[in-house]
Amino acid sequence: MKINCNVEVVNRSVCAPRKKAQRSCLAIGRQSVKSNELHLLLQTLQNKLGTKYKIDENIEKVFTKFVNNGKTTIRLKEPPHDLNIQCDPILLKSFLRTLELGVTKKLNASVLCVSNMNAKNIAQAPKTKVTIKSKSDYPVLEG
Repeated sequence: MKINCNVEVVNRSVCAPRKKAQRSCLAIGRQSVKSNELHLLLQTLQNKLGTKYKIDENIEKVFTKFVNNGKTTIRLKEPPHDLNIQCDPILLKSFLRTLELGVTKKLNASVLCVSNMNAKNIAQAPKTKVTIKSKSDYPVLEG
């Protein structure tokens, strides 16, 4: 399963300032049907090949207090990273449910097979440009 979201990777082993969240594609799956290892693939615009994180017995905790706001954090044991994820709450809930079923081995292996772990085009957030030349051009909510 893949979702397009904003992801901030926090390295817990280094005391460094926080980086800004990047528009990313986050995928969960196995490389092949025969493989039993579950991976989380994080692709950004700068890292199109992506970073693979092993999932099996590598998740320390998933923080879901703000999942209704579309925010969650996945804490990994090795490497000591926190993945702060922000996206649509419905997509996030289904992604976390798939992650839970994959970790507990309740899903069929073919369902979580990511056919190709190659670089994908990551959709950028649409930009809106507003040009205001007079006072009447300001956007006003009607109603």
